[in-house]
Amino acid sequence: MIETIVIGAGLTGLTIARQTKALVFEKSRGVGGRIATRRIEDQRFDHGLPYWPCNVKAKKIHDGSQCELGLTSIAKELARGLDIRFEERVLKIIKTDSGWTLQTDKGTFESKNVVLTAPVPQALELLSASGFEINPLWNVEYYKSLVGLYRLSIGPQEKSQEWDGHEIVFQREKGMCPDGISFIASPEFSDKWFDRSDEEILIELNKLLTKRLGQRKIRHQELKKWRYSMSKSVSTKPYLEVAPRLFLAGDGFLFSGVEGALSSAETLLREKF
Repeated sequence: MIETIVIGAGLTGLTIARQTKALVFEKSRGVGGRIATRRIEDQRFDHGLPYWPCNVKAKKIHDGSQCELGLTSIAKELARGLDIRFEERVLKIIKTDSGWTLQTDKGTFESKNVVLTAPVPQALELLSASGFEINPLWNVEYYKSLVGLYRLSIGPQEKSQEWDGHEIVFQREKGMCPDGISFIASPEFSDKWFDRSDEEILIELNKLLTKRLGQRKIRHQELKKWRYSMSKSVSTKPYLEVAPRLFLAGDGFLFSGVEGALSSAETLLREKF
């Protein structure tokens, strides 16, 4: 029997797995969750978290200096040496006399402890599919986020900027793509346009971009969608114990973003492991 299984290889899951030597299931092809870097041609773009924060907890992981390989490199370093099963989705969690049985789309695993670190709505979907009664108070709502990745003509003095809830991040300021920007649309825009086609969304993003920066020659453009970006509100608890040794943790607890992800992981480790 496995001692601990962690579901999700974002910042919370990786932090817990490093301390507990847990087996990690991650439904995608890589680690980091919203700490995401995209390679376009020979250049890199951060398209999830715009910058690594400078608070005390985050500095324990990284000192805030530039990551020329992108913020994903921080998550990859945390994941070094861990047993992570990529592109394997947990379908059901079943209580047993000795702990828990997890059914995935590739096999069955037994564990004493299970920690779900996916965005709370996704974690609750899994619990519901497993037959758990869901308390509505457990839910945490998240903002959606639409991010346009562009390679275009850039002036030498132009800098990252924010307006009306939108944000343009020049990747060269972080030591990455010299002609690249990440255009992070406002939560209001993202919510309104999220379910439209990529083509429709890019047309609207281009209108906003032109209005802000003027007409530019675009070498490349593509769209990234985050259904669960920053949490709108957070639980007042650092984690939730749904049943004995079955936990929910992540950035929906105590604080949003990196600080919440790390606070939740650290408190759970200190109190339960």
